[in-house]
Amino acid sequence: MEKITFGKKFCALLGTGRIANLPTVWSNVLVGFWIASSCVHEFQTLQDHSTGHLLLLIILVACSLIYVGGCMLGDAQDHNFDRINRPARPIPSGILSAGGVKLTSFLLLTIAIFLLFVSTLAANFISWSLDNDPSLKEIITLLSNQNTLHAIQLHEMLIGVLLITVVITYAYYHKRNRKAALIMMASCRFLLVFLGIAVTQKTYFARPLNNEPLGLHLSWVTHWMLIYPALIGFYTLLLSWVASTESQPGRFSHRKLLGACMLSLPFVSFITTPLIFNHQKADHQWSFMQSAYLHSHLPANAACFYITLAITTIWIFLALKRLNSSKPAFVSRALAGFCLIDATIVAPFSPSVACVCITLFLLALLLQRVTPAT
Repeated sequence: MEKITFGKKFCALLGTGRIANLPTVWSNVLVGFWIASSCVHEFQTLQDHSTGHLLLLIILVACSLIYVGGCMLGDAQDHNFDRINRPARPIPSGILSAGGVKLTSFLLLTIAIFLLFVSTLAANFISWSLDNDPSLKEIITLLSNQNTLHAIQLHEMLIGVLLITVVITYAYYHKRNRKAALIMMASCRFLLVFLGIAVTQKTYFARPLNNEPLGLHLSWVTHWMLIYPALIGFYTLLLSWVASTESQPGRFSHRKLLGACMLSLPFVSFITTPLIFNHQKADHQWSFMQSAYLHSHLPANAACFYITLAITTIWIFLALKRLNSSKPAFVSRALAGFCLIDATIVAPFSPSVACVCITLFLLALLLQRVTPAT
């Protein structure tokens, strides 16, 4: 019997956590954060930039832990099913134990909640420390200051708890109710993107560090914050629809409907995205036609959008074509396509962010060669 080395266990653990899909998580959160921070609000100082980037990094880490932990928990719960249908997976093959993977998953989810709880405080504190080079005494004085503790906001943690609750519920019950499982999977991505938006909208720009803590209320939630998460949630619903039939023999029976919905998304995003910015720019009396006129007079933005739109459409078409012969291959390609959908949404307004999303798309494809995406 072949000896199971630490390296083999570690690689199996990475595969169980679906790290190949982490670039899609980063892309979703990045675009949500960018929409709120760079368009709805504006960075005013270099310290704003520093704190905002640190906050983004913390949120990316927290969301990555939630995603990896959720995937691990799902595999740990499905080990009996996988023992029959997918015996080569790490847990049924004996490389990893279901109990160990489950324990690791709950540890990652707990760390994620803690990071969300202290995200604003940590970002402000690190940024202040870098700018002021404080002594140990000054650090202790700052941390003991009542105003400093006001930077700890509960709503990021509560959104994270809601996301983790859906993740855990999905892991335990997705085999029992297929339709409910699809809704839960779409809700996970919706909440993931919403968290990226909400962190900026509610936490970073709503109050400075030394003001009173924000109350727990929903008055800060507006309809524009739901448009982009809804698009990503719908895309998730479509690919999860196919993923839920992977273990079933035969071809996917609703390819035409699936294809029509998926191929329409990049074009729908061009219609819905200006609604976000038009709502926020109401004081300047922006309209949809004025927004479209602006796009046509920014050659770099327009070129970036049309190129990104073409790449996204072609990629989705190729993924749908692959569906004819392999459901897992389609799901893997569609998962990487999250980054391209994100790029299409931001391309008319920020070619640089769109390029980051495309880079994350390429990284996702590279990681899929190392570890499985499904």
